[in-house]
Amino acid sequence: MDNKREKEIIFCQDLMEDYALKKILSTGAMPVFVDSDKETLGMDPKALYKAFEEYPRAKTAIVSNLYGTPGRTNILKDVCESHGAVLVEFAEDPLSNAKEQKKKFENIDHYLNKKIKIYKMYKEGLGDLPVVLNPHVKNGRAKFWRTIMLVDKEVVEGLSFDYQQVTPEMIRKKLETQKVIATPIVKPLHLREENKKFDFISLANYGEHIYNVDYSISTDAYTRGLCLPCDVDLRPEVQSKIIEMIKSMFVRLKV
Repeated sequence: MDNKREKEIIFCQDLMEDYALKKILSTGAMPVFVDSDKETLGMDPKALYKAFEEYPRAKTAIVSNLYGTPGRTNILKDVCESHGAVLVEFAEDPLSNAKEQKKKFENIDHYLNKKIKIYKMYKEGLGDLPVVLNPHVKNGRAKFWRTIMLVDKEVVEGLSFDYQQVTPEMIRKKLETQKVIATPIVKPLHLREENKKFDFISLANYGEHIYNVDYSISTDAYTRGLCLPCDVDLRPEVQSKIIEMIKSMFVRLKV
């Protein structure tokens, strides 16, 4: 409790890379992780409100637009202002290499259009499957730096009446056999071993459960999510093969 009183408290979006967290720790402040919003995977405004109830001294909340998907910035800002705090948007660009960076800044509009085109091809090709691509609100301006796919919860858990069990890891390994690289989505900060000592605020934590089960949105997204190949050099014919490989994993159950 003494540490909580002495150190500055900064709320940090749980589902994001750890760049901002390293900055927070370097200042000697104490991070408190805040769960995600289901529709955007950004910080949940309701969970942020709960965080202020738990830590009323906090004066800063840090968020990031995960993979180019805008969060509920205006609502989050209102919550912060009502508690005398500020909202800081952390610029997180998950480009994997210098080659990608160079292409992006040479012609940003062309780069963005390529990313959107890749996303739309995945969305159309996988539209009949029990998956969701890049969750975002309709009026949000998503940039689709990366295309991410969330597999239906019941399919992942093997509880679907329509499909055999399919997990993101099964899909990743299938693609890997053809030298196609897909990666898990970012691991929630509260799940990382080195962060276990810090508090995590999730609305799921305030229900009464018999067992200590993590029902948080960020953990759910991590369990069901996969980043699909979306380099700007990805050729349509190669992307078509990737789509077909993914579709082949979803086998319908016979009634």
